[in-house]
Amino acid sequence: MSFRQFVSNAAQLSSHGERELRALALDVIEHALAASDPYRAVRERVIRDREVLLIDGEIVPLPAQGRVLFIGAGKASYPIAKAVEDVLGDRLIGGLLICKYGQSGTLGRIRLVHAAHPIPDEAGARATREMVALLSNTLPGDLVIAGITGGSSALMGLPLAPVSLAGYGALTQL
Repeated sequence: MSFRQFVSNAAQLSSHGERELRALALDVIEHALAASDPYRAVRERVIRDREVLLIDGEIVPLPAQGRVLFIGAGKASYPIAKAVEDVLGDRLIGGLLICKYGQSGTLGRIRLVHAAHPIPDEAGARATREMVALLSNTLPGDLVIAGITGGSSALMGLPLAPVSLAGYGALTQL
């Protein structure tokens, strides 16, 4: 593999020692990371053909009258949301994505909110309440696409009474 997408210091890593073996190891790493890239995985498995989605071989008609929304949370959810936006274009009317602080990116139709990980915070609880409200307002015929990945239990931390947010956070440290 001549192009390095993931290992930015590949030249430095392969410039000494067993250069051929190091280059081979970097190729393996690049291929493994490319194969596990969430954006690429969605783009390869979710195809739009006019008013139909083909999702990993399954046909999912886009609603004729209903809305298409996206919800998501987790450390790998941003590239999934970005891919869904790119596939659906203007058929996606909106949604909500909760990512950890420091994760950057721009979405056009999905609102991006940041919250704490691994210890949940009030921003995540507030965003989760907003997500619950969004889902509570769906109607028959709406299609909701969800991208829930690792870390979502902290990012979507919204404990029920009598557990407090601080108590829920303390549980994650056990």
